[in-house]
Amino acid sequence: MKKISKEIYKLILEGYSLQDIQNLFEIPTKEFSLYLKDIRENGYRFQRTILSNGHIILKPDLSLNFNPHHHTRIQLDSNVFHTIFISDTHIGNIRERIDYIKIAYEYAKTHDIHIVISAGDLIDNVYPDAKPGTIKIPSVDRQIQKLTNVIPKDPSIITLCLYGNHEAHSIITEGRDIARVIENYRYDMVNLGYGGCAIDLRNDSIGVSHYVKKIPIRENLKDVVINFRGNSHKSKVSYKDDKEVYIPTLSDNVSSSYEYKPLPGFLRADFIFAGNFIERVNTTQLSIVNDELRMSAEDAIVLRKVPIEKRKEARNKRVDKK
Repeated sequence: MKKISKEIYKLILEGYSLQDIQNLFEIPTKEFSLYLKDIRENGYRFQRTILSNGHIILKPDLSLNFNPHHHTRIQLDSNVFHTIFISDTHIGNIRERIDYIKIAYEYAKTHDIHIVISAGDLIDNVYPDAKPGTIKIPSVDRQIQKLTNVIPKDPSIITLCLYGNHEAHSIITEGRDIARVIENYRYDMVNLGYGGCAIDLRNDSIGVSHYVKKIPIRENLKDVVINFRGNSHKSKVSYKDDKEVYIPTLSDNVSSSYEYKPLPGFLRADFIFAGNFIERVNTTQLSIVNDELRMSAEDAIVLRKVPIEKRKEARNKRVDKK
C-alpha cells in the first residue's frame, strides 16, 4: 500500500471524515479517490456513514458478511468429476511445507486433475496469542506474497479457495479481506468466501467448510449431500447424520491430541454421477511419509442407491461417448 494511502487509512481509523482528510492533504478529488481505491485493493472493507452536513465517515467492516445462499457452480463435461482437496497449509508457520504443496499439484497435473479445492488456513496469519517461536514470517503481507508465489502456476489448474479462521482473523480484527488481496495477485485462486461454501455439481451441491467463529456452518450447509471439512488437520470419514469427510493438513502442523497422530497429505475425490445426481464419491487418502507419497486409505461413500437398470444405462452412455 502506498505511503499516503497508509496515512489516509490511519486518519480514517481516528474518525476523520473523507472530506476533512482530503482537505488536510490538499489533494484533488480524483487523486484522493485513487488512494481510497489503493486501500480497498489491499483488502480493507468499510461501513459508510453519511452525515447531514454532506460528509462521509468510514469505519472498518469487521463482519464476515457470509452469504448462505452463495453457490459456485462447476460445469461438468462427463459423468465423473475428479478433484483433490488440500487444507491447512499454514504458510508463515515454522511447520509450513512448500515441498508438500508441490507434491499435491504435481499429482493433480499427472492425473489430469484441473481443479484443486482448498478448505482453509492457506496462511497462518499473525495471532497475538500465537505460541512463541511458531511464526516464521511475522507479516500478513509477506505471508500472502509467499503463498501466491508457492502455489504452482499451471495454465491447466485452478484453485478454489475457501478461507478459514486464520484468514478471517484479519476481517474480525481490522476489516481486511485478505481473500480479495490474494485474488488480486492470482485470478486462478478463486475466492469461495469464509467458513463454508457450496459447490454445485449438476443438480447436487457439495459443501466445503472450515471453522470460523460467528459463522453457523452446519446451518448454512444443510442442503449439501456431502461436506468436506478442513481445520481438524486429520483425515476421517464420518457416516453419521451428515456425511462428512475430514481433510488432512498439507504441512507438518499435525497434532497428537487425537487417538493417533495424523499424517500430512491431501485427499482425492472422484464423484460418480447417475444422470444429474451424484451416486457415490470415491475418496483416496494420499499421505506424505518421509517425503514420499503413499496411499493410506480408500472409501466409497454411497449417496444414492441407483437401480441396476439406471446404472447400466449411465454406464452405456459413458461407453458410447468414448
